[in-house]
Amino acid sequence: MNEIKTKSIISEPQEKQQRTSLFLDLCKRTVKGPGAKIGVAILAIMVFCIVFANFVAPYGENEMDLTATFATPNAHHLLGCDALGRDLLSRLLYGGRYSLLIGVLVTIVDTTLGVLLGAIAGYFGGMTELIIMRVMEVWQAIPQQLLAILIATIFGGGFWQTVVALSVGGIPMKCRQTRAQFLKESGREYVEAAEAINCTKLSIMMRHIFPNACSPIIITIAMGIGGAVTGAAGLAYIGLGVQPPTPEWGALLNAGRQYIRLYPHLLLWPGVFIAFLVLSFNLIGDGLRDALDPKLRD
Repeated sequence: MNEIKTKSIISEPQEKQQRTSLFLDLCKRTVKGPGAKIGVAILAIMVFCIVFANFVAPYGENEMDLTATFATPNAHHLLGCDALGRDLLSRLLYGGRYSLLIGVLVTIVDTTLGVLLGAIAGYFGGMTELIIMRVMEVWQAIPQQLLAILIATIFGGGFWQTVVALSVGGIPMKCRQTRAQFLKESGREYVEAAEAINCTKLSIMMRHIFPNACSPIIITIAMGIGGAVTGAAGLAYIGLGVQPPTPEWGALLNAGRQYIRLYPHLLLWPGVFIAFLVLSFNLIGDGLRDALDPKLRD
């Protein structure tokens, strides 16, 4: 009995060490390609500047200088100023917190709900699967952006309203993707072995099937954050997303569109920041896809 206890105590740190090594190996394989390296570099720089905007930004979030209204890029204001003399670079750095947080929260919400529904449908099958998937088909028939606009119109603009509006549209795709992976894995021998030793259904789904079915979901998550940032900017651009004076990137685009002919820099720089953030996530997603593809492993 003491020997069995000793083995169980020893095996637990070994399991943690194995998981850590697998994670590090995945990170190494992800950044193996030049595209992923560029994506990680861009994302790291942007996240650092956004998180430490209090120290990096040259001015405050809403600090005004009425003598510098509509200033074009110069030595004092590197990206220029808006209609109220607020430094555009500073507002972009502070506003990146809202845009990035929206992207992360939307991805967490729609992935969690989509994976849960897809796992239930794929593992249990039968009438449960039929009901869930018919609902998802009707749900997915509505264009995602149109659904977001409809929800934002009903609940109004704002940070949390934007998160809800964008999360709802992404659930069906995650659900269908997870169901397909669970259907593929449910007939494997390790699942039959887990059922033979009376593992609970929740344990089989989450501890046995999900780790072997999560590769495509991880790639979708990486690319989904960039898509959520773009969706939030789109809602704010038409006045249904985050509202002024919050310097979310889409709200900055909306505020600058009326001056596009005279002061194009008010639209140019928010668009550039959004493009680089989305590009970084897409490059990382491509790197993850290559890293998780068994055919491309050494």
